[in-house]
Amino acid sequence: MKSKQFIFISVILLFINHSIAFSQNSKSYFQMANDFFDNGDYKNAVAYYEKNLPSNKTAYGANHIYIGNDYFLIGVCYKRLGEYDEAISNLKKALEIFESPKIQSDKSVSETKKNAAKFASDTALEIGNAYEALGEFKKALSYFQKELSINLKIYGDNHTKTSDAYRNVGYMNFQCGNFQESIQGFSKAAEIRKFALGENSLGFAECLIDLAEPYTATENYAVALANLKKAEEIYNSLLQPNNINFAYLYQTVSDYYRQTANINQSLNYGYKAIEIFDKNYGENNPASIAVYLAEIEKCYAVQGDDTRSLAILLKVKSYYEAHPHQNLTSALSGISDIYSNKGDYENAIVYCQKAMDTSKKYWGEKTPGMADLYHSMGLIYGLKKEYEIALSFYKKSLDLYIELQKEDTEEILSLIGSIASTYFCLDDYEKAEYFQTEVCKRAHALGYTGTEATAYYSLGALYNNPNFQNIKKSAECFRKSFELRRNTVFYDSTINSAMRAFYITAGLKSFSNETDFFQEMISLATDTTERARLDMASKKSDILKEILPIYYYAVDFEAKNNNPTKAFEYSEMLRSRGFLDQIGLERALSLDGVTNSEREQIKELTAQISIARKEIEAQSNLSINERDSERMSQAEKTISAAENELSKLDDKIAKRLPSYALLRNPQTAKVKDAQKWCGKNRAILEYVMWNSEILDDCEILKEQNTRKCADEIKFSSYCLVVTNKKITAVPLDSSYDYNSAISSLREAIT
Repeated sequence: MKSKQFIFISVILLFINHSIAFSQNSKSYFQMANDFFDNGDYKNAVAYYEKNLPSNKTAYGANHIYIGNDYFLIGVCYKRLGEYDEAISNLKKALEIFESPKIQSDKSVSETKKNAAKFASDTALEIGNAYEALGEFKKALSYFQKELSINLKIYGDNHTKTSDAYRNVGYMNFQCGNFQESIQGFSKAAEIRKFALGENSLGFAECLIDLAEPYTATENYAVALANLKKAEEIYNSLLQPNNINFAYLYQTVSDYYRQTANINQSLNYGYKAIEIFDKNYGENNPASIAVYLAEIEKCYAVQGDDTRSLAILLKVKSYYEAHPHQNLTSALSGISDIYSNKGDYENAIVYCQKAMDTSKKYWGEKTPGMADLYHSMGLIYGLKKEYEIALSFYKKSLDLYIELQKEDTEEILSLIGSIASTYFCLDDYEKAEYFQTEVCKRAHALGYTGTEATAYYSLGALYNNPNFQNIKKSAECFRKSFELRRNTVFYDSTINSAMRAFYITAGLKSFSNETDFFQEMISLATDTTERARLDMASKKSDILKEILPIYYYAVDFEAKNNNPTKAFEYSEMLRSRGFLDQIGLERALSLDGVTNSEREQIKELTAQISIARKEIEAQSNLSINERDSERMSQAEKTISAAENELSKLDDKIAKRLPSYALLRNPQTAKVKDAQKWCGKNRAILEYVMWNSEILDDCEILKEQNTRKCADEIKFSSYCLVVTNKKITAVPLDSSYDYNSAISSLREAIT
């Protein structure tokens, strides 16, 4: 879908061939305008097209097809200049003429109407493109639907132009969040192209790539991946490896893997796309930078790797400043968000203001993008605890959203949630409760799961506040938030929701019998941690500190529910994650099959990554004027190159030494393997000894009320006895003394 391109040069040429000027002066204006247009000088082109317009009106009248042509060309020039309001105004005038029953030309009536219908289709397409550029997706969709209805009449059901229109409708439905309608549009386009072009055509492959995105969004992952693989097969049979179409394919594959939480694969395909873009266009081409912005940075954002995100976005910023492009707004906004996350609010405000200025330059003041930026600025001031200023920006944002959208959107509901959170900080709990409850209800009605989860999370925090406390409501809200986030790829959010749901609910008697809920919560939290541990090596220890109490609780929970096999599995996670991860690399490098040269290479590459990370961190902490962007960019290149080489080297060694891969990524012992090892004469004793000091390392438990709930949870210590016949979880007393459980131990090992 990202490869969707709108081509209108052929349409312009059609118009130009039909345009016959009235006078020598008018003819000169028109030819000069065309020359300027061909040379990319749209400012002078539009000036001369506008000079040509009055003479044509005098010669032919206001409803002549040539006048529609003039308005169309003027609109296209304004669109290319980024002046979208002017573009839309002129294009609508052109469309009105082309759709008028009174339209005139020097052709027959039937031919005039036929040509006018074709021109109306292409003009509707251009208006849709302009609205899309402004972020007004619903308006864009209405014009793409108009294009489709016209194409169905003049081209029929099986024409490639009709297929193109179905693609545009499918694409914009996707942008509007209408995923089923998007699938319908793309499927129809694919059906037409399969019939018209063949199953092994580039056009059909494009539609398969289109379909992958809404299928991914609706969690039909198997169908999405099958479409992407089929598209890749077609490309492999028709194209050279570095053809630009592969870059668009890899962008979509990268997005698929990011959405399915396979961050390493997502990064792999993202960088492959960049490599192809660079070979086709050069590193400074905006198309190449768009890949950085759209895929790579998103991956690091999901991982919580602000250092890498910031380095990439600052690089993107420098490219867009050197090669002016409207996407500079997104880069500046992203930089602002990262500084805000890092607590550097002054820099966050500076970059958010720059984003606002850039947005005004390219799109004007009344756009959804500007409303988003007002919201972002309010969030920064909220974090600075300047709540009244935050509310003033929220009001600006909300007024603009309502003026533009006229109805609830996910952005509006997110903004209302921010307003609720600000009232919470101002100790106005009733208003906070009212607004947050509204968000929950309205988000649920519209199917905005992420927004609903965030709102329930905020309500849980509100009810956990000592001045507005209702522990049962708090537990229910955190639980609801956790359940809504069960499919998210954002590790921090999932783990954070799990932690709160766990600490608030585990100590409540009203939840004591809900074993299914706790089993699901524990399983999802630990599974998420496992994925995060593999994808986020730099944050691994922090993640484990946060999740460690759940592993202990899981052993205790399963043991008390007479499921010692599951208790052993969680115990193994504790053992391997706390111990083997730390010594894995050292042990792997000591294997006999690893050469001295490989050991030195790995140590050197690891050192390069560490040094480059420190350089990026040091530069990002400097003021804008002091920062050396070139050094940051070079450090980012160093990390990417070193990680790539390290990955290749690991794969190379692992192919000849399977044990190397096992040590680099330690796996937990399986129950069957442990019992097989025991044989007839051996037993495994695995101790799980709880110490409340573990809670001191959890960031979330620095909140007084949450820590209080955690302290009320009763953790037990165990000795897990594994024999070839069974597993027994033997509870230990507070001093880890066997005396109180000696009979259980004797029974387990005899």
